[in-house]
Amino acid sequence: MPRKIKFLRLAVRMKKITEATRTLILNEKRRRKLEPHTRVGELLVQNKFIDEATRDEILASQRSFGAGGRSNAGQTPPRLRSIGRQALITSFSLGGVAIATLKYGISLELAIVVAGFLGGVLETIFQYKTGRSLPLSIQRAAFPVIIFVVLCLVFFATVSIITLKHDPSHLASEHSEEEVRIRTITLAFMAMVVAVGILLSYALWKFHALRFAESRLGATKDILIRVEAILSDRSKTLEVRRTEAIQTVLRGLRNAIRLSLADRILRLGTLFRQSFNQIRVLYFVHDASTKYFQLVAASYPEAVPDEVLEGFRWIRENHRPCLLNEPEFEKLKEVAKRANPEGWKTSYLNMAERHSYISVCGWIHDKQEVLISENASKCLALDNSFLRRMEEDGFGFNVLQWLEIGSFVGCRIVGKNEKRGVLLVVKNIRKGFPPEDIEVVKIGSQILGRILQST
Repeated sequence: MPRKIKFLRLAVRMKKITEATRTLILNEKRRRKLEPHTRVGELLVQNKFIDEATRDEILASQRSFGAGGRSNAGQTPPRLRSIGRQALITSFSLGGVAIATLKYGISLELAIVVAGFLGGVLETIFQYKTGRSLPLSIQRAAFPVIIFVVLCLVFFATVSIITLKHDPSHLASEHSEEEVRIRTITLAFMAMVVAVGILLSYALWKFHALRFAESRLGATKDILIRVEAILSDRSKTLEVRRTEAIQTVLRGLRNAIRLSLADRILRLGTLFRQSFNQIRVLYFVHDASTKYFQLVAASYPEAVPDEVLEGFRWIRENHRPCLLNEPEFEKLKEVAKRANPEGWKTSYLNMAERHSYISVCGWIHDKQEVLISENASKCLALDNSFLRRMEEDGFGFNVLQWLEIGSFVGCRIVGKNEKRGVLLVVKNIRKGFPPEDIEVVKIGSQILGRILQST
């Protein structure tokens, strides 16, 4: 009977959660010292990573895998895949040993040691690659490489120091054996310093990565607690409670993204340019009367110049992204393709009228999907016409650089039986969102949806 696949591993494979979320839930389970049989699906639902419908979908797929149903049809059993993978790695290792020994004259012992080590690294990458991204696989496989390098450096330093012999009679000679040994001990000391530096860097990175995972989980819980307290306050009107709860989510979401270790490193750029790597969290609502979207709530960077605050106010009052008019959008694409078949995307992005038929909010609202862009300047749906209009209204480059869109993540917000709005998180740099940040944005959209459903 096939072995039952684990819930979190299957959820990652189905792309319902990321690998970072899986690690976070496992750490939370260990931290709280929960029983081994505790259902991780319930933890995911409690922390708003998935909803109950998604949990039931994963459970159904898990039962299908465990029962050997259609989900396993046509797939190679994991044990056979592992055997085939090991046979392939062994074949390559033997071939490499033969080539190194026969063609290049390398000793058989050294060739076997190197081939065995590289084969172990490849096996680690292949094993860890299942359900994960290649960067994470390489990061996991790099650990034995680091250990190997460190051990080699320590071994070299230790042997050099042990074999060092002091002979004062050789000091008079400029190129004496004593001078060679002094150089040797210097190299040994440098090797030890490099080894300690590598271990210290790895330890610091792991410490900050673990602290980031725990702090982000804590930030998410803090958002939920604050939202629950606001919505349960009967001394305020329902409209006021909803507005405060939405603003709390937007502000908490921005702070959660800023906890990222990658974001902290990028923020060093603010020492040279204050507007570098700034985050804006925007909540748009569809106005049925005008068929446009209106910015009703936002969380902006703190401690910004007054003219930048004026720019934020201008966008809120004047920027109205349009709904998707797909027929007209396709027509413009065809015009661009006829004019420049090879560089049609560039031709399309230069069309000023495109902003009347498509926007990021309109696309997400119509397609009901998450839209992610690592380089917003190449996104066909982006409506950045507001920058040109602001420049015409007298805003200078020192303001516009705060408002540029380098990358973004957009999610739809679902209210009571209808699409109610769009959550848009924007950075003014390219490739500003690692996978764990995208996961947090999705969680924020789900919390906003729950607020709208409950109010």
